[in-house]
Amino acid sequence: MSEYLNFVDEMTQIDAGNFVLGEYLYLGQMKTAEGKTVVLSVGYKPNYALRKMQENFAALRAGAEIRECYLRKIRVGETNDCGKIMLPLEMLGQ
Repeated sequence: MSEYLNFVDEMTQIDAGNFVLGEYLYLGQMKTAEGKTVVLSVGYKPNYALRKMQENFAALRAGAEIRECYLRKIRVGETNDCGKIMLPLEMLGQ
């Protein structure tokens, strides 16, 4: 199970000056009511992953009901995540 992270805390950490570009990836993912998980965006920073996720979701406007929406933080070169940033569906314009 992924550890839950906070979007604002992640952005604060990046702005603090100790951020190393390319150390982590953020995957913008959604889980449908049917249990299917999709990746809508990937970025080196959470704000970019969120922005691309919003754009891709708006373009798709899938008929599937979305149950969860989150960014996964992954250290580059590893397969296990460092945590999950839960996002309210309102951030996608739902």
